[in-house]
Amino acid sequence: MFVEEGFRIRFGNGEVIDFYADSAADKQGWIKILDETIGRIPEKRGWCDTVLSKEAKERAERERAQATSAKVKAAQQQMRQNAQMNQNQQGAQQPPRSTRRPPPANTCR
Repeated sequence: MFVEEGFRIRFGNGEVIDFYADSAADKQGWIKILDETIGRIPEKRGWCDTVLSKEAKERAERERAQATSAKVKAAQQQMRQNAQMNQNQQGAQQPPRSTRRPPPANTCR
């Protein structure tokens, strides 16, 4: 890095971020803010709790929708099986229907 108002943060995983400021005062301001922030975990992590609760809620809704969908599919399958059994039972009790049409009625008088 060859910029006088620039600085670099090097992370433990090897990642590097270069920062550039317009003036030496801006650079010192950024360094102060980053020094106060990096490596410190706040006691109240409101944003983290919000994200985790939202993800849990979405996961529960997805699971509920999948369970409902599975119940509907099972009910539809059962209804199809019942209808097929009823048709089979009715077919055994009733004689087959004729596919022949009756002759047309004489329309002349």
